[in-house]
Amino acid sequence: MRRSFLLLASLLVLVLTACDPGVTSGPRIDFVGSTRFTSSSRVLTTPGDTVSSFLYADNRDRDTTDDKKYSALRRLVVTVVYEPGLAPSLYPLGALSPAAPKDSCIYLDSTLADNTNAFVFRHDFTSRTTSGRETWLFKIIDADNKEATRQYRLSMRRTDSAAVIHNYSTLLQAPQSHLRARRSFLDATNGLALTGYAATNPVFQQLIDLAYVPGPNNAFGLAAPNATAEAMSKAGTSAWPTKNRTELRMTGLTLRDFNNATTNVALRDAFNDGSASTSYLPSIGEEKVIAFRTTMGDQRIGLIYVQDILSTAVPTVLLQIRVSKTTVQ
Repeated sequence: MRRSFLLLASLLVLVLTACDPGVTSGPRIDFVGSTRFTSSSRVLTTPGDTVSSFLYADNRDRDTTDDKKYSALRRLVVTVVYEPGLAPSLYPLGALSPAAPKDSCIYLDSTLADNTNAFVFRHDFTSRTTSGRETWLFKIIDADNKEATRQYRLSMRRTDSAAVIHNYSTLLQAPQSHLRARRSFLDATNGLALTGYAATNPVFQQLIDLAYVPGPNNAFGLAAPNATAEAMSKAGTSAWPTKNRTELRMTGLTLRDFNNATTNVALRDAFNDGSASTSYLPSIGEEKVIAFRTTMGDQRIGLIYVQDILSTAVPTVLLQIRVSKTTVQ
């Protein structure tokens, strides 16, 4: 009996050893743990919240020499899947709407410098403002096409998903050509602030309605992707194959007027009572209300309240936005 037990135990150890692949070769990517950075799935409580993650990547491949040489890392790819899709009018019940689509987009696809064996990457982004989930996938690929991934899921449930209009707050940052991580672009209809490297993807370009464009003396300015050549050059939209047309109008509305605009009729009247339409407002002050109308695809009308222009190292503006969920004539 004892001999049989020992034999069975030996076989079990052998099987477990055979099933354990040990440390696999190839690249690895991991989140840096911190209370400041997101590294696992969680539920968000603030629509359009700023989320940050910090990642470290290297390669465990080594040859048989004592040099312990590593295979070079070649690409970093960041993908996001919005589920249900972003458009609030398509799923008034949020995640409970079975017919709502998934939107999958490449947020970043970056070729790394030659001989990169390890690097760190900070990912700052703005979460969705509509009910649903977003899954972020981070992939590192080496010179041998071996890859490693990490991911997490963020969930947002809004109690006002069935409201007639979509309202949210967002931060926009002044663009800078060599700092594409800044969130300078806005999908005003769906409430998504996007970075410069996300805006290189034509899929995201088709969503973007407005861009932060610095005006005279670094004033806060807004421009449509198809604005004047000068504005498009500052925003970096000149070469986009698709440039959404958005009309902008200054208004004399107050914050109280803005807060009382809770219907499509109120949004339409505010737009009609505004100044002449333009695609570029080079200088906008605090507490101003701008009316806008998107004209690509479904026509939406909305209002933007400039709540605060922040005096920080990175010029930043805090906006409150109300926009129709359906077409408004």
